[in-house]
Amino acid sequence: MGETTGMSNALAVQVLESVDAAVFVEDFNGKILYVNDRACEIFGYAKEDFYREGVYLILPEFEMKRLNELRELLYEKGRLEFEAINVGIGGRMIPVKIYAKIAELDDKKVAILTMYDLRPKRAYENVLHVLGEHALESIIMTDGEGTIIFWNHQAEKLFGYLKGEILGKKIYKILSDEAAEQFSRVFNTERRNYHTVPHFLRTKLKKFDGSEFYGEISCTVVKDRGAVYGIVLVRDISREMENEKKMEYELSQYRTILDKMLGGVMIIRDEKIVYVNKGFNIMTGYDIDSILNTYFIQIIYPDDRPIVLSYYRRRMADKSAPEEYVLRMIRNDGSVLWALVKPVKIILDGKPADLVSMVDVTRIKGMERLLFKVDEVVRTLNTVKSEKEVRRIVWNELHKDLQMDSLYFLKLDGRLGKLKIIEHFGKKILFSEPMCVRTLKSGVSYLPDGADFGLQGVSVYVVYLKDNGDDFGAMVVMRRGEDTIRSDERNIIDLLGAHVFLSLRNIEAMNQTRQSRNLQELLVHILTHDLKTHLAVINGYADLLLEEYSKEYVTAIKDAVGGAVEIIDKTNMFSKLDTGHMKEARKNVRLMALLEGVISTVMQKYSGIHIMIDGGEEEIMCYPLLMKEVLYNLINNAFAHGSRNVIVKTESEKDFVRVKVMDDGPGIPADILDKIFDPFFKYRSSGSGLGLAIVKRIIELHGGRIKVEPNEPKGSVFVIEIPKGV
Repeated sequence: MGETTGMSNALAVQVLESVDAAVFVEDFNGKILYVNDRACEIFGYAKEDFYREGVYLILPEFEMKRLNELRELLYEKGRLEFEAINVGIGGRMIPVKIYAKIAELDDKKVAILTMYDLRPKRAYENVLHVLGEHALESIIMTDGEGTIIFWNHQAEKLFGYLKGEILGKKIYKILSDEAAEQFSRVFNTERRNYHTVPHFLRTKLKKFDGSEFYGEISCTVVKDRGAVYGIVLVRDISREMENEKKMEYELSQYRTILDKMLGGVMIIRDEKIVYVNKGFNIMTGYDIDSILNTYFIQIIYPDDRPIVLSYYRRRMADKSAPEEYVLRMIRNDGSVLWALVKPVKIILDGKPADLVSMVDVTRIKGMERLLFKVDEVVRTLNTVKSEKEVRRIVWNELHKDLQMDSLYFLKLDGRLGKLKIIEHFGKKILFSEPMCVRTLKSGVSYLPDGADFGLQGVSVYVVYLKDNGDDFGAMVVMRRGEDTIRSDERNIIDLLGAHVFLSLRNIEAMNQTRQSRNLQELLVHILTHDLKTHLAVINGYADLLLEEYSKEYVTAIKDAVGGAVEIIDKTNMFSKLDTGHMKEARKNVRLMALLEGVISTVMQKYSGIHIMIDGGEEEIMCYPLLMKEVLYNLINNAFAHGSRNVIVKTESEKDFVRVKVMDDGPGIPADILDKIFDPFFKYRSSGSGLGLAIVKRIIELHGGRIKVEPNEPKGSVFVIEIPKGV
């Protein structure tokens, strides 16, 4: 029969569909086997909704209590007629007249329910007929002004007022002052909005004899054909309140102790929360009054509810359950709280209950997760081959998982002996090199407020990248706000910093190994190429000497031997400079003393040349023989390549001395200026190609630097900068 279950009579379906009433066929388990289209029109639900939910879909709470009674009565009598209030989609109240009859379907008994819509009548008249004297609770109905227009038999018994004594009176007559204020606020608000959701109040109510009792009021406001009505259900909860007072008395014996506990405490009885301490309020954010008498499972994370509820029920049944475990809870703001809980079974007001102490371990779980992430980062750092990539990976971790706002990387400048900013990530928080020096000189790793260092409202944490006194640099981590970098976060940053240092050191060592390997290849090249050239000359002229003697042959042989010796000496020096194996000690030397010795040697070698010194009184800390080699090489090269005049100019700066060697030679082509310091690079046919490379290594060994620039109107200028101190 289309969408029906267990029905095959097509004619019967046509008859049921033609009835101007809602028709349901259900078994005695409450499952709907058939529903007609008119039912969907009256109540607004789709047939699939009824098949899934049953008649419970349209029953209000106050009708559900007599549902089983009516089913038993129907089963006994075979047919039944009654009125009821049902609920349509959107919560609208729908009074109906119901005819119920038992029928046989496939050898099974079913109930056929025919419901007629009574809404054409006034709403309150329908309620009077439906609820009358059959309800198990006290039911009161008022008009929009709060005047009582219906009062059932249960209300008479509860309050002591007969119908004739109370009808037409205001409902406030039976309410205490507190209850009247609450009821008025709810009723007037809902009357404007026409909500059909019941509001529950627990308060004091007044009887006919003036005595008071505690009652629970359910107030629902409905609207029908422009008129507003209030439906009020009242339940006497005096006994429940007495039990709660007893329980409160028992709890009071422990309250002082429980309230002073650092962690959260809650007591659960009958699966409801009956007590929480202040620690619970701080941990979860729930207001203490609002959380009481609610089912505890509602604040447990959905995925954890089955196992947590199982543990609770096993304890209450004196069965084995964990004495301590970690679970997830839902805070008042919706966030997840990880808690370590220790439940203990107690007896409260004669009933078993669970006293649960808990500690917030959310931060610990977060750090646990972060440590796993840091472990992944560390493994990644071990495979990185560039300093820039190391810095980028560390920033990604600090920004993404620790929410840091800014990161500065500092590195030791060997030339000046100072830490300098080499890279910045994140927000542009002002941090200059003078600030960098002040921060590091403070000797404090964590600055909760960097105001004294020009960083108002910023927390600063410094990680020194060093090992056994070997300074490499530092990381400066910042987050906006005062004292916002927690101690556990600083531990993570320290851990990252230690691995950053190791990674940078490994990269530096790999680069040095690579450079050393390249140097060895270059040394082999010069020894197998340039040195062979001189040996070939010697061998050729030696063969000529065997045939005839010539003084020119001997001179050529001596020159070739001298060239070979020079290549061997400079290659040896270059090798020692690269490995740092120097026997000479540093000492303070006057530049003028070095220049005078060099100039004397050069003047004996060349004729018709001029050398002028401008300054030269400065002192530098250096290896004297090596620095003399630098000056000789630069001045000698100038004359060897065609210069006739050289000016040596010295200038003293705060931290270093600048030396300029200016010549008037042919100059160096612009396209090779960045290559002339490379080992074995030659831009003239003569020479070993090691002279300027040796000069550069010596300058770097002193922590300085060298560069070359064009001279005006011709020639070249070599500029050296040497630190004054060690």
